Amino acid sequence: MTGTVQTLSDTLSFLSHQKTDCSISQVASALSMNRHSAAKYLTILHMLGQVELRTFGKVKLYRLSRRVPYGAVREIWGGITIAVDRFSLVTGVSGDPSGDFPYSSERILGKSLLHLPGGFFPSSPVLERLKEILEGKSTDPWSAELGERGRWYEIRILPCVFENGTFGATILVSDVSEKQMLKHELNRWKDRYLALIREPFEMVLSLSPDRKINAANEAYLSFCRTGSDQVLGTDHFIMLLAGSAPGFEEIFARITPVLPTAEIVSRFFGGEGQVSWKRWQITAIYSGDILIEYVVSGTDITEKQILEEKI
Repeated sequence: MTGTVQTLSDTLSFLSHQKTDCSISQVASALSMNRHSAAKYLTILHMLGQVELRTFGKVKLYRLSRRVPYGAVREIWGGITIAVDRFSLVTGVSGDPSGDFPYSSERILGKSLLHLPGGFFPSSPVLERLKEILEGKSTDPWSAELGERGRWYEIRILPCVFENGTFGATILVSDVSEKQMLKHELNRWKDRYLALIREPFEMVLSLSPDRKINAANEAYLSFCRTGSDQVLGTDHFIMLLAGSAPGFEEIFARITPVLPTAEIVSRFFGGEGQVSWKRWQITAIYSGDILIEYVVSGTDITEKQILEEKI
């Protein structure tokens, strides 16, 4: 028995160092055994799921299995696990495929995934990759995020070996709707930032929900004649408005998720009695009803204001 175990181990070690599939004759030659013995040990390893077999006519080629044990995956995966045998039949379902997931256990157990009506399996790359894995054309894991009925799911397909030594595939499903929603929110914020950057504003700064400065561009720092280390984390902008735009608190109070933008005009007096005017556009960034930050942009409107006063 010890000799058999050692020979099986030597066979696996040999296959693990090969870049291409090996025939029975190649294994026999490398391990100094006759062809009949090599075929016997390769058959044992194949039944144990440790090597894979591909046939081309009468030629049999073997390689080290890259398939994962289905039982291990089922134990550690937190979502839905679907076991599919080499004939594309669903042989097991674990997890809770209820709720918004389009395939219940009763609907798919014992059925062929290649012939399921509706849902996203028949109309997606899932089946194409599943066929490749079941036919032995690919042993590489595959994943994709697919939408169905307002929900998003991450679908992973792994080549696997079952407890009885047969090959198949495991389909892992997890609900990533919340992740997709956050991604959508991030893209929305990015679009808002890009829109702000493209506008001809002189000054741009970011405020936290409590109106402390998170970031300020050089134009703002130059206008205020200060450095970033003196304004970041402070209510510098709010103090600026307090001295130049009476009533600004009421304008902030009117900002809501429905109306997230407001404008404030402030007047500044220079050292020689000069007057300048700035228009500030304040855009609140929300995630749902939760305020994330304020984006403030400022433009000089002094010439426009002077002309309006003359009129």
